[in-house]
Amino acid sequence: MGKLANQVAVVTGASKGIGAGIAKALAAEGASVVVNYASSKADGERVVKEIIEKGGKAIAVQADVSKQAGRRQHHQYKLRRQHDPAAEHGGVQRNEGFR
Repeated sequence: MGKLANQVAVVTGASKGIGAGIAKALAAEGASVVVNYASSKADGERVVKEIIEKGGKAIAVQADVSKQAGRRQHHQYKLRRQHDPAAEHGGVQRNEGFR
């Protein structure tokens, strides 16, 4: 058993990049992972599949936490589920040039 056995981690922004890496690392340590994605269900489900294929537990949940409605949805999900806030990661990327 890993260090995070019997714990649940909700990882926002987990469908790609750093968030996906965090979700996979937490799963490798034994946590059950909620893979949060903003818009790409396929990416979220791909991360879940990769975790499950390595013997972990994960589910994908959609909520765009960059918007108020998404934050509310994410918060309501957390209130309905018992979890240990082992990691929450999310980011907003703005593609603007330097001035």
